[in-house]
Amino acid sequence: MPWIKAFQLELPYPPTGNRLWRRFHGRQVLSPEARTYEQQVAGLWWEQRIQAGLQGIGPKHCRLEITAHPPDRRRRDLDNLAKPIIDALKKAGIMEDDAQVKELFLSWGPPKPGGKILVVIFTQSTKTKKRCVN
Repeated sequence: MPWIKAFQLELPYPPTGNRLWRRFHGRQVLSPEARTYEQQVAGLWWEQRIQAGLQGIGPKHCRLEITAHPPDRRRRDLDNLAKPIIDALKKAGIMEDDAQVKELFLSWGPPKPGGKILVVIFTQSTKTKKRCVN
């Protein structure tokens, strides 16, 4: 099935995957940085939903194209960015489960002050061809 662009979002630059979890009284908990990031993404999604009349993708399979614009030119691991972004999209209600992501493309864009993330979300077409029955 072909992919159809559902929408795109501009998000703040996330904490890396290495900073998502912290130990607290012998338990592993989401770090304050990760909680703050998830709240920021949820707030931005809420604003865009109202302004543009967008809806989440529900349980549909999706393809994500993520372009990361780091805040500076320091070396970073691109793969450490995917987890906090996808988790924040799920927490915001854009998707129901991160297992819905069937294709994931990550790339670096040029640095931007403060950093930013551009996420383009595609869903699969649900149109089916009608068959003639003789």
